[in-house]
Amino acid sequence: FFEEEFVKLGGKVITQQTYAQKDQDFKAQLTQMRDQKPDVIYIPGYYGEVAIIAKQARELGMNQPLLGGDGWDSPELFKLGGAALKNAYISNHYSADNPAPEIQNFIKSYKAKFGAVPDAIAALAYDAAKVLADAIKRAGGTDGPKLKDAINATKNYAGVAGAISLDANRNAVKPAVVLELAPADSKFTYKETIYPEGMSAPTAASNTNSNAVTANSNANSAAANTNATK
Repeated sequence: FFEEEFVKLGGKVITQQTYAQKDQDFKAQLTQMRDQKPDVIYIPGYYGEVAIIAKQARELGMNQPLLGGDGWDSPELFKLGGAALKNAYISNHYSADNPAPEIQNFIKSYKAKFGAVPDAIAALAYDAAKVLADAIKRAGGTDGPKLKDAINATKNYAGVAGAISLDANRNAVKPAVVLELAPADSKFTYKETIYPEGMSAPTAASNTNSNAVTANSNANSAAANTNATK
């Protein structure tokens, strides 16, 4: 999905490199990327490998912005990656900085039970349960075919991870938040919200959370020439 949209918006992917989970040495792939002189490096992997990749990229003199997705969302990322995570950004499902009452009430309840700020996966799990409960109510029970149809008919459900609708392929369509990594403070800082085609920002009166889609987490890294992108 990233490559398709990136190219459609005028970007150019100039090289792609792969790695296996639990790899520890990425310098061969990074050196090939460095030689291509990309404007940004996109790493849709998980925080354990991402931290090592970031450190090794900086050691090789690669100071380009690093981009990623929800697989980066862990406090451990900052412990492992440290200052190498400067100039890095991710798309994610929600931002704990959002002042919307439904977001802050969710965070307050979660912290009271678990003693920590909920991450994106916790927000998704909460929304999934709420979407299911809403569908059961609309279906009038748990009859399988009726419940399936009710879930598929979900439109603009106000979840903590954004207004959720299901498309014809039963994919969730909702906005994304862009977060900047602040390694000095070990936190993700909200930058902006991006809406899918056909979706606009909610009005203040709607009180709808405007948070996040994500890139799929996998074991590929892409170096990109941004050209005409923002």
